[in-house]
Amino acid sequence: MEVRKDISEIKLTIRKITEIAKAKNNCIRFDIGQPDFDTPQHIKDATNKALMDGKTGYGPVRGVDELRIAIAEYESQKDGLDFDESNIIVTTGGMHALFSVCLAFLEKGDEVIIPDPYWAAYNLIIKSVGGVPVPVHYVDDSKLLIEELERAITSKTKFIFVNSPSNPTGEILIDEDLKKIEDLAEEKDIIIISDEVYERMLFGEHKFSSIAKYAPKRTLRINSTSKTYAMTGWRIGWLTGDKDLIIQIAKCIRATIACVTNFIQYGAVAALNGPQDEAMNMKKEYEKRYVAFKERVDKIGWTYLTPKGTFYMFVDTKEDSWPFCLKMIEEIGVSSVPGAAFGDFGKTYARFCYGSVSVDKINEAFDRIEKWLKK
Repeated sequence: MEVRKDISEIKLTIRKITEIAKAKNNCIRFDIGQPDFDTPQHIKDATNKALMDGKTGYGPVRGVDELRIAIAEYESQKDGLDFDESNIIVTTGGMHALFSVCLAFLEKGDEVIIPDPYWAAYNLIIKSVGGVPVPVHYVDDSKLLIEELERAITSKTKFIFVNSPSNPTGEILIDEDLKKIEDLAEEKDIIIISDEVYERMLFGEHKFSSIAKYAPKRTLRINSTSKTYAMTGWRIGWLTGDKDLIIQIAKCIRATIACVTNFIQYGAVAALNGPQDEAMNMKKEYEKRYVAFKERVDKIGWTYLTPKGTFYMFVDTKEDSWPFCLKMIEEIGVSSVPGAAFGDFGKTYARFCYGSVSVDKINEAFDRIEKWLKK
């Protein structure tokens, strides 16, 4: 059986690096984009209780009421917007949220502007439903390049993706720039997809701001419990947006997965409504790792897009990213993801993730890198 050409041409590039790094003995893994912390106990306890209480049947397509109410309260607190459960739909992680949006609204040939560099799943998901990703380098070191964005818009543009804080760069957009994007989207009648998965992982005095506060009717916000609460394998995400948009997305959820696993949703309720101290401690640890990582990168003399949050650094090695990253794994057992996997801008970059790498291991890795670069 022949596979659709646009599907067969999708390259799972990051997976390839992961497999190579996993097979390397004593490899220090900066390729893994997830926390090394365990999920907080109160979240596991709530999930176990729901399981033992028999919450094992089909659930509502949009998610259990308790979780949608908790999400609506959480999202309303961030920017002073007034959401209720009718503005919320629960998904199987942030990636499923993104897929459901694209499935609901994209026609074959519709164009989607994505930031270059971009999270690799953007490209994959848009193509999988027949859309056309249009990578644009419209954010440079957290500065908006509005002219680049405007030039990329055509009559076929359906969405603009905003990812702040960004994977892979950790860059953010300030209110002034978000308003400029909203003005442009309003003028051209384009829907904004705001990926806000890393919004709780900002360093120092940096504050998160959502473009939704400027464009509540035309913005769909994507979020999840994965990174903030170390719940990557739980697969709980959600979409927040205008009620009419949510109704259309619900049809796609019903047609694909029917509902998100019932008892797991009660763990997400505990995550949002329960104590936040462990989530805050994780964030503090990531910031310590960032300081250690930055110090060693600066010592080498590599340049980078300055992250304001997340647990990534996008480093310019000045070399072709694929050969560089493969050679670094093979010769010294240090892995990172080639920047080319995140778009053309990253051809000489490498994405390092310290979400699963301690300060001691960061220093050990850079001891190896420094010796290697001197050869």
